[in-house]
Amino acid sequence: MSDIQSNIEISSVAVGASAAPRESSHSSSSAPFVRAVDAIYEYGGNRKRPSHTIGPVSLTVEAGERVALVGGNGSGKSTLLHLLSGASTPVVGCIEWFGESDIRLVRQRIGVVFQSPALDALLSIRETLLLAGRTLRMCRRAIASRVDELCELLSIGDRLDDRVGTLSGGLTRRVDLARAILHRPDLLLLDEATASLDQHSAEDFNAALDRLSGEGVTVVAATHSLDEAGLADRVIAMKDGLIDFDHRTDQSNGWRDVSHETGSLTIVDPDAATVSRLRDLGVSQSAGVNWRVEPGQLDDSTLGLLVREMSSQDVVLQRDDGAVSTKDASASTVERLQRGELS
Repeated sequence: MSDIQSNIEISSVAVGASAAPRESSHSSSSAPFVRAVDAIYEYGGNRKRPSHTIGPVSLTVEAGERVALVGGNGSGKSTLLHLLSGASTPVVGCIEWFGESDIRLVRQRIGVVFQSPALDALLSIRETLLLAGRTLRMCRRAIASRVDELCELLSIGDRLDDRVGTLSGGLTRRVDLARAILHRPDLLLLDEATASLDQHSAEDFNAALDRLSGEGVTVVAATHSLDEAGLADRVIAMKDGLIDFDHRTDQSNGWRDVSHETGSLTIVDPDAATVSRLRDLGVSQSAGVNWRVEPGQLDDSTLGLLVREMSSQDVVLQRDDGAVSTKDASASTVERLQRGELS
């Protein structure tokens, strides 16, 4: 078990000794569920190597939001999630949870799914959940009742007496989620929880998150998956330890349909704001008024978010397979494209 995971578990014991978890914990408080204010964190430094830094980062997550943290490897999204979970402490700035700056006061309102499962391979699923509940000072009756609910939600009922070490990757992840939400947290944080799963297992996991989100649980998830980012209400992209952009989403606009799986992407006649954004991302102008994104030039999360940014502008997206996405482009621009004037 990592130091981060150990800190989480130890803190849970300390808080659990003084207060039992609430049977219904979804708060109507007006305070943000989590807030970072100019938070800076440094790690990994020594006399031969400089430390890595993220921040300053400021963000607010309100009750009921479903937020995706995206970005490439080393962008800072996992470190930011550790700060939001209270597992790490900023050297400058602060993190607040439900209006409190002391994580020990609100630990039981938070659930965390780590990048690697925080489970004992020798315990059965039933033993794992019983131990987690007793650590949080839940009574056996409350644990049993909640386990019944989780068996239905996560389809783990027929494997309760199997050891965790014998489970598939997808089932292990569902058990890890059961551990994290056993006490009905208000805020659920996930660090690339589906990264090692096959498509079917990832879909099952995300279906459970959909239901939790629908029940009012606030979800913040770091992910590399464009599909998972598309399920969120809001997407925050990290780059070089800073928030690159932060956007509310509209799941109805089909933004996930554009990815590098379709080959290169031509952005036809973008406006000045889009041109500036493309230059910032290192995309080159191809010919005339067009810009071209080559396969692999941008990760799918960044590409999807770029498409979303352009969705309300007079921009046409043209793929190599011949498909054209107008994304609210004006009729005159589409006609010019069809006549070949912008090719």
